[in-house]
Amino acid sequence: MEGIMSFKRNSLSLEKMQVLLLTDLDENVMMDLLSGPSVYTEHVTKKAIDDAKEIQDTDDLTEDEKDLQLEFLADDMNYAKEAQELAEELAIIGLFKTLEIRIAKATKASKLMSNNKVKELYVTDKFIEHFNSIGIDLNSVAYFNEYKELKLLNNCLKHSGEVNQSLEDANPTTWTKGEKITDFATHFRRLLQPNIMFLNNLGADIRSKL
Repeated sequence: MEGIMSFKRNSLSLEKMQVLLLTDLDENVMMDLLSGPSVYTEHVTKKAIDDAKEIQDTDDLTEDEKDLQLEFLADDMNYAKEAQELAEELAIIGLFKTLEIRIAKATKASKLMSNNKVKELYVTDKFIEHFNSIGIDLNSVAYFNEYKELKLLNNCLKHSGEVNQSLEDANPTTWTKGEKITDFATHFRRLLQPNIMFLNNLGADIRSKL
């Protein structure tokens, strides 16, 4: 009997450790989603400035040839900026996907829900309902509103690229329905820490049920 009880305690301890690890997300690691693109853009910009100076100083080109070369450099800088903006947009999508996957894995590791329920967690209503069924009221978990905002922002970016009514309702001081979504890096930084805290808080609540 003692051996069985010891096995159960060890198993429970393992489940708690798995949940802890899955809901402990490093903010610095996630910030790397932004740092790479910005470094590339800075490199392209610096090189373009250096090349532009060489073009302007050379006597081997006519003024028309210089203008053409400078236009090419301007195009390179624009392409780099566009690539950075796309990467920043994808960073938001990547952040939400990371959280969604970690929540599902942590819940599965806890064994508090059936596999079928875990698979339904991507649906907002089911997400709230299934956690309620194990005694966790998501609306009482700190930073859940920021998680919902991130999810809505993710959905808008993946579909129209514009703010819909649900996103405006989630944070009317920031969003206006119909507006094109821009400033991706700003929104990523604004939502990053609160969402990491939500994941951590949810993990603590899951562990409290074990």
